Amino acid sequence: MATIHIGEEMEMIRCWQYPVRIQTRRNQYEFTVRLDWSDYDHWSHGRVSPSVVVDAVMRFMLTKQPPEEMSERFDCAKLRMLYPEMDEVLPGMF
Repeated sequence: MATIHIGEEMEMIRCWQYPVRIQTRRNQYEFTVRLDWSDYDHWSHGRVSPSVVVDAVMRFMLTKQPPEEMSERFDCAKLRMLYPEMDEVLPGMF
């Protein structure tokens, strides 16, 4: 099982950006994740903090691919296009 660590939030133009570390038994992987304000509102309706949404996104992504196959930088909006089921699944993961 992997451990996910969400780093300090950086507020950008119309989004937040987070450094994320995934620790597996053997390796550590580092990512930069961008969460647009509109995706945050769509998934959480403001009920949880943006970092909780990013954590859910990372847990969702781990069900789709191992961390060594993930891009080092990604945008949650693009993930919604790749995985349309995120809109249904993600809100249940908070």
